[in-house]
Amino acid sequence: MKTLPVTLLLCCFSFWATSSVQAQAIIDYYNLLADYDDDIKIHPIVSKDGKWIVQSAESSNATVFVDEKNNFIEIKDKAFGDIFTLQVSLLKKSNGETIAAVVKNHMDIFLHGEIHILKLRNGRWNDITEQVVPELTYRDFSEQTMGLAAAAFNPALNHHLEFGYQLPRTGSTASAQMQTQILKEKCQNNDPSVREYCGSLHEITYSSIQLLWNPIEGKFSIGDKK
Repeated sequence: MKTLPVTLLLCCFSFWATSSVQAQAIIDYYNLLADYDDDIKIHPIVSKDGKWIVQSAESSNATVFVDEKNNFIEIKDKAFGDIFTLQVSLLKKSNGETIAAVVKNHMDIFLHGEIHILKLRNGRWNDITEQVVPELTYRDFSEQTMGLAAAAFNPALNHHLEFGYQLPRTGSTASAQMQTQILKEKCQNNDPSVREYCGSLHEITYSSIQLLWNPIEGKFSIGDKK
């Protein structure tokens, strides 16, 4: 039986090793993030019978989606009639540096979301969100005109009608998402719990704002609105 040349064997081994590390990257990062984030800590994931599951009695009904190729994880956990969505994705910079992005969305009457950009340095996670993600408020989802006075906005809406985030499953474009459908339905039914916000719904023009990843600068910028 012929044997393969040593150089070819080394090339094959290098490819397999690189592929294995790449395939496990998102799982490894997720496990490391558990030391920093309590929501990730209570949603430990394991592979069982070819499927990814949350190994936690507290979150036994949670569903898990793991895309190892694109370094993306999404967990949906329903509790008390609300939906909690946890997303983790890896962002690559041009210099080869990897940054972890974590999104948490809570959906009840409103969609409440938060995004965190984390950098691993000397074995510790550092939150660099303010340096990476542009600050957004519900005003960014409104049509801006020269004649629109600041008083036209309901200040309470900025605290109660929030928005969530979507990390990229493929590519590198994230987005901020405004969800008003449930609120609109409650307003149509004259629900007293949301009555004070109904008059301001007409201010919301857009439901999605793109966040474009710049790998050279290592930050997001605001893109198209839809």
